[in-house]
Amino acid sequence: MKPIVRILLIEDDAVDRMAITGMATKNRLPYEFEHAATIADARRLLTSRSYDLILSDYKLPDGTSFDLLDLFVDKLVIITTGGGDEATAARALQLGVRDYLIKDPERGYLTLLPYRIEIALSQWRAELALRESEQRYRDLVENATDMIQSVSPDGTVLFVNRAWLNALNYTEADILGKNIFDVIHPDCRAQCVDLFRRVLRGEVITKLEAVFVTKDGRSIQVEGNANCQFHNGMPVCTRGILRDISERKRREAERELMITELKSALEEVRLLSGLLPICAWCKKVRDDSGYWEEVSAFFRRRAKVKFTHGMCPECEASLSTGMDQIHAEGPDQTTPSLAQPPPSTPNASAPPPDR
Repeated sequence: MKPIVRILLIEDDAVDRMAITGMATKNRLPYEFEHAATIADARRLLTSRSYDLILSDYKLPDGTSFDLLDLFVDKLVIITTGGGDEATAARALQLGVRDYLIKDPERGYLTLLPYRIEIALSQWRAELALRESEQRYRDLVENATDMIQSVSPDGTVLFVNRAWLNALNYTEADILGKNIFDVIHPDCRAQCVDLFRRVLRGEVITKLEAVFVTKDGRSIQVEGNANCQFHNGMPVCTRGILRDISERKRREAERELMITELKSALEEVRLLSGLLPICAWCKKVRDDSGYWEEVSAFFRRRAKVKFTHGMCPECEASLSTGMDQIHAEGPDQTTPSLAQPPPSTPNASAPPPDR
């Protein structure tokens, strides 16, 4: 069962009015009529109720249907006119009326009327669906968190969404008509020009990085993708979806700096861990707890090293020279020492004094 079509019939001729409603009844058409015989009646009804279709005669007792154009906006309207009013009908189409029918004396136009109404309704519903779809798409784009832009082949900004404007601190009036390269940082402008040319040739850029300059002079880093819309083989506009990655880049830079500093600190730790405190006089070694002990004992305890003893050539030569001196000076002379010990040797088992 077809849905009811609510029609406002604006017609002052009672015979024509009865002919139209009778045709609908005879053909069992799902039309529900309300009548208005004057401009005043039509205005009252249009301001208080809604209709699927307005079917209006052009000439009425208190004016013409053009006097209702302010109420016809965004409404489906079909005008009926008398013979010889084709110019008026054409003007009605220019002013937004959907269709017109010429009344003939035999009322043959009534045969065409259901078909014209059906075609007009089908087109109107399709347009409404398209408008709703476009509105949903626009709402989606406007409320997206990503920055969305559309740019003409010469670089002129055609569209940017709210997220784009907020990120760069521009208003729509500021940016529309401006060249996109005016908001790209000079350091990456040449790279972006090359990417833009590749997109215009049909390449889809899936990994795009750039630096934009905000209205107040700040730089923000963005990444995203871009492609191009073509018509008859010619580029119409580029479309880009970007996101602000300035904060992410800042954190990455901080992380890299931290890693570098940690590596440097580890190198210093390795260097310090390779230093062995040793007494320049007695050659005892200080351990991690601050105790001093013989070199042999230090390594034996930590590295499980077993020491064997011998004499290096230098010590052997020094000892030989000392013995020769003893023989030369006589047995009563004190044996010279090869190394002078400190006045007192620290107790190896005693901890270092508190400081």
